[in-house]
Amino acid sequence: MRFFLSSFIVLILFSQAVLADTQSEQKEDIKKTKETPALPRLLNKFMPDLIQVLTLIEDNRFSSKKMTIQQKYEILRKVVITLNPFMDLKIVKPFHIAKAKAKSFPVKKIQQNKILCFRIDAFASENIKAFMDITQKILKSKKFPNGIIFDLRNCSGFNNKNMDKVFQRAKSLKLTIICLIGKKTSGDAELLAQSVSDSPVGMIIGNPSAGQPFEYKNIVLKSGLTLLVPKIPEFLKKLPEKPIKPAIYSKGKNASLNAAVDLLSIVKQIM
Repeated sequence: MRFFLSSFIVLILFSQAVLADTQSEQKEDIKKTKETPALPRLLNKFMPDLIQVLTLIEDNRFSSKKMTIQQKYEILRKVVITLNPFMDLKIVKPFHIAKAKAKSFPVKKIQQNKILCFRIDAFASENIKAFMDITQKILKSKKFPNGIIFDLRNCSGFNNKNMDKVFQRAKSLKLTIICLIGKKTSGDAELLAQSVSDSPVGMIIGNPSAGQPFEYKNIVLKSGLTLLVPKIPEFLKKLPEKPIKPAIYSKGKNASLNAAVDLLSIVKQIM
């Protein structure tokens, strides 16, 4: 029972620490020392009732059998996800996400070059080069297409800086942008899709994403369990949905792309 209680307290502290770090990044003028008093208040709110509940559960009159390690883990994991849905708890060794290896794809020019489609499977520098080069030429010539499509249906991995470069360039174009997503869309691709959907001229088409937008830092607790703490990029001002859901659902390999092309054609005519 001491294992359960101590682990619970540690999880609350870590969860609130992550939230405090996020707030401090968004408000640089607020010092960390001003954020720490929130921790004791949270503990004071939970601890009296928690101790009483655990004491009753441990009482032989109310408990028919001892709690197993697996049961303790399952309860603690639910607590972690409830406090912070972007965190997780593992009973296995530290969890690592393999770095994505993806090739570069040339830009697709659709409807007589009026719509540009960029397939990005990872935000490596070589993979975003085609987008950065072509959009730079567009900005110089001021000959803008009707819109841009980001095909992120197979995009994964973590390269926050390059993803932010792509988004900032996309914003500067001031064009209608559509992101295609699916169950294999994870990592920075989810952050890009969320950022695009939050913009006035952005939309998401496809199916819900994987729901794994952040890389994890592994913290091994004294009990042996591993706490997965998300590494939230400094520039991120809003946490994404988990998973990200499209505004328009579509099925089939070409359905999402066809829907995006049709939508961009209509948008240009009515604007």
